[in-house]
Amino acid sequence: MHESFGSFFAHAIEASVSKEGKVRVHRIVGVVDCGPVANPDTIRAQIEGGAVFGLTAALYGEITFEQGRVTPSRPGRRPTLPGSTAASRLG
Repeated sequence: MHESFGSFFAHAIEASVSKEGKVRVHRIVGVVDCGPVANPDTIRAQIEGGAVFGLTAALYGEITFEQGRVTPSRPGRRPTLPGSTAASRLG
């Protein structure tokens, strides 16, 4: 759960890991308590974007160290969750 600007958000992910170590996401459920909403589509987009961002970080993110210090990351070199993959998981 996360609180931001007076709204509360949570995501739950149902996933499995194969014997080969491949992660498969079966289902994502996102919820928000943000009060009155003028355009529900913008809320849905925020929830889905948060899920994609979180999955990208979990599946591809890494922190590297050199001589006991964190090495600066280069975000452009990290893969992102492909849109076609995300679309099959959301919606």
